[in-house]
Amino acid sequence: MYEAFSFLVNMLIQVFYDLAYFLAFFGMVVYTFSLLILVMMPSVRENYEGTGVFAFLVMAFRTSIGDFSLDEYN
Repeated sequence: MYEAFSFLVNMLIQVFYDLAYFLAFFGMVVYTFSLLILVMMPSVRENYEGTGVFAFLVMAFRTSIGDFSLDEYN
């Protein structure tokens, strides 16, 4: 049983090892864009109480995965 799954386990370990470089780069890109949102949109920080750096990280991440709110463009 262990010999049958050893290839699959080794493959998953290698995939996550190779994916670490992409995730590190993607994290840097999301962090950079969240700082740009923070700098370029100071009105967002003034209008909403409690928006911190984490909220801007979430906004940048949602934009990077394609979560656009297009309902206002009807």
